[in-house]
Amino acid sequence: MIEGYLLLAVSIAAGTVKGYLGKKTSVYAENETDAVFLNSVRILICALISGVLACVGGNIANIASVEPGTIAVSAMNGASTAVFIVSWLLAVKTGAFMLVNVFLNLGLVVPLVMCSVLYGDKVLPVQWIGVIVLLFAAYLMVGYNVGLNGKMKIRDFVLLFICAFSSGLGEFFVGKAFVELKNNDSNAVFNFYTYLFGFVVLIVVFLFFRKFGNKEHEKLKTMAIRLKSAYFMVSVMALCLFLNTYFKTEAGRFLSSVQLYPVSIGVSLICSTLVAAVIFKERPNKKCIVGVALNFAALIIINVIPKLI
Repeated sequence: MIEGYLLLAVSIAAGTVKGYLGKKTSVYAENETDAVFLNSVRILICALISGVLACVGGNIANIASVEPGTIAVSAMNGASTAVFIVSWLLAVKTGAFMLVNVFLNLGLVVPLVMCSVLYGDKVLPVQWIGVIVLLFAAYLMVGYNVGLNGKMKIRDFVLLFICAFSSGLGEFFVGKAFVELKNNDSNAVFNFYTYLFGFVVLIVVFLFFRKFGNKEHEKLKTMAIRLKSAYFMVSVMALCLFLNTYFKTEAGRFLSSVQLYPVSIGVSLICSTLVAAVIFKERPNKKCIVGVALNFAALIIINVIPKLI
């Protein structure tokens, strides 16, 4: 179990750096097309890193002989990852950093329910109380964000819920679904196909926005040059995304879903709160403090109390 928590710590550290750079990068995305383009570059780099690791030692057969189950889970994880990274970048561009990260906690419901239905992991009534507390915490954080950035639009709420749902799906595919396949495919192979499928999804979305989005299109080369200032941060984000996913998948081999997801989200929330307050100067008010505290309380209810019953 200790090994699992150490692996999870590396994953969380990489995720924290990724979040910080994501907020900084969001200023370069002037519209949805920019966001999709930058994330296409990012996820392609992740695919290349995974592909190199999968072929270490010249064993290209690792990728060529992938099992159908891995392909299926990778495709679903790739699609959810693509949706998440774009919706997150757009959400964090206009919303408070702490608000977005608190809303991500609502995604915890997704893996808990899916693990219960598909794998028989028991979810106790007290854990649903924790979920209700999470919802109330999210409500308080909306009030905090309104005081910080003004009234929220329906689009803002849609982005937040898409973030939470797609994040929860990704947590499930990475931390449970792939591990439960119990086949011979390596973590690197799984990640390679995840990012490859994610890249394909983003390219399709990018082409859609180019055709049906803004009426005035700039040339692809012009857009690429305009966004060049973001490429270094996007590259580092890609490395952090890979490390975050890779080590979380490894941690899933040692930890149950009830241990993995709440701890991952809870510690990540602590880190993102510190980043928001210290680096982005988001001054917490009473609603924010209570909202973050309730998040911690909910995670204790979900993760710790069931072990004491």
